[in-house]
Amino acid sequence: VFISKTIIAPMKNPTTALVALYFLLLQFTMFLAHASDQIQIPARHMLGSYKEANPDDERLTTVANFALTTFLAGGSSRAYSFSALLGGSEGDASKTESGVFVKIINAQQQVVAGMNYRLMLGMFQGEDCLGAFKVTVYDRFGDMSVTNWGDEVSCEEAQTSFEEAS
Repeated sequence: VFISKTIIAPMKNPTTALVALYFLLLQFTMFLAHASDQIQIPARHMLGSYKEANPDDERLTTVANFALTTFLAGGSSRAYSFSALLGGSEGDASKTESGVFVKIINAQQQVVAGMNYRLMLGMFQGEDCLGAFKVTVYDRFGDMSVTNWGDEVSCEEAQTSFEEAS
């Protein structure tokens, strides 16, 4: 087998070969850095984190009604300043006996072994805001429970949150 001396020349100076290899690696690294700037990677939400939810979703209406029904039945561990204005009713909790209705101001959901919903619910009588509060409801495939009765929210903050979400 004949191998040309011009193709595989004996290495006369190992330092020159190392310098050449260094510059070759440097050029390759610069190429990769430039190429990575051209690649668009879509933003992703962390798995298990809360994500914004559509307040008009029928499931959220069911969850909000559950939270309000639980609240009206005395299931809340917190007292809110507007509680006396609500005068509870059985059945559909979206409207109470005193003409007060509930609006979902803000909603987030989190997939767990079931679904967590973080809601801001506003209590309104006509156009007048009576108050709002935050609540977290856990829905394990139709079996719901309130896991956190959150802070009371001022009408101004509720209105601002509603306008930002719209």
